[in-house]
Order: sequence, then C-alpha cells, then structure tokens
Amino acid sequence: MKHLDVLESAGFVTITREGRQRWNHLNPVPIEQICQRWLDQHRRRIKSAFNRLKNIAEQARDEEKGAP
Repeated sequence: MKHLDVLESAGFVTITREGRQRWNHLNPVPIEQICQRWLDQHRRRIKSAFNRLKNIAEQARDEEKGAP
C-alpha cells in the first residue's frame, strides 16, 4: 500500500473508493509525458544522424559526378 500511496502522490495512480473497496486506476497522462520526453531525445539524435548521413551521401554523389 505504501507503493501505491507514493504512485498516487506522484499522480501516476488515481484511487476511487466504493464502500470498503478501493479501486486503483493507472493515470496514463504523466506516463505519456515521460515517454514523449524520452522519445524526443532519441528522435533528435536519430534525425541528426540521418542528416549527417544524407550530407555524406550527397557529397559522395557530387564528387562522383565531378570525377572523369
């Protein structure tokens, strides 16, 4: 229960009570935000790597066209 209380205070879990029952529900919003933030870092690196690869390929193509 301590772990669920920590998750609830962090906003990852919402709790509803019905009489003696306690229903724990996952809150996808903060998890999605964390996931997007993490993926954005990797997307930027991958995009940068593909741009460098494109520039190298275009340079090689241009040099090949200029060669006799």
